[in-house]
Amino acid sequence: MPARFEKTSGSFDGFDAKTVYQMVPLGDSRAGLNAVTGDEEGEVTFINPGVARFGGAKRFDPPSALPFSDTAVRLPPRTRFTFELIGLKPGDTTVVIRDRAGKALASLLVSVKAQIAKTYSLCRLSDMRRSCPWPAAELRPMMQRVEKTFLQQANVKLSEKGGVIHEVNINDRDLGDPLIPERIVQPENETLNFIILSRSPIQALASNFTIYFTWDLRATRKDIVGLNIGQSCYAEFNSTNPFENALTTAHELGHALGLDHTGADTLMAGDGNSRTSTLQQFEIDTINQTNLSP
Repeated sequence: MPARFEKTSGSFDGFDAKTVYQMVPLGDSRAGLNAVTGDEEGEVTFINPGVARFGGAKRFDPPSALPFSDTAVRLPPRTRFTFELIGLKPGDTTVVIRDRAGKALASLLVSVKAQIAKTYSLCRLSDMRRSCPWPAAELRPMMQRVEKTFLQQANVKLSEKGGVIHEVNINDRDLGDPLIPERIVQPENETLNFIILSRSPIQALASNFTIYFTWDLRATRKDIVGLNIGQSCYAEFNSTNPFENALTTAHELGHALGLDHTGADTLMAGDGNSRTSTLQQFEIDTINQTNLSP
């Protein structure tokens, strides 16, 4: 087989196999990476040194007597070099396998990102006809999984602001079933989302994102399970699939962080039915652009 880079562990830590990309948090490490040579000797080096380096955990299979350092490693033919990367400063670099003539045989794009901190508030939405179907005791354990998704893959730290699960009870109004937050209502001539925001506690609006946990949702033209409108994130309760509840919540927070849909079946690009919690390179680079800092 030709020379290549692979990942054998940590698939939910900011690695994208499609583009051969690894996010590395500033001052932290990412392990389980492999540089594999083909039928000729190769050297593994950084195109832009100083952004990242190899960590102390290095393994050669079979064992190699060739010299190596934290920035350059020589490999015999048909050798697997398992390594970790340490993020030294925000920026991008490329790890390259070159042959003896200096020709690049394979590459791994590395993006070192500083941590971004964002806050959210939790709101259980009710109206005059309906109580919030989301059990309050399940919200924070679920949000721990959501937080882990963004922290491990994009170094975006989400945290709850205020430590209170807010009960937003619009008890003088029927919000509708399904709830259509974009629907304009009278006599205010405002959207339901505006009405809900205006009836929410000030503390719930003091965070970057306000998450409303609710019953059946619809957009103006299609059935949905979640919706993002500016600061507001709406998530519909799925009584049979807690994993889907976490995905829906993470999905809408991803939109709030700046992601749009594409055609791929991933966290932010899914069709609402086939989704995973894996972020792709372009999604990681969209929600955390600290690698572009001067």
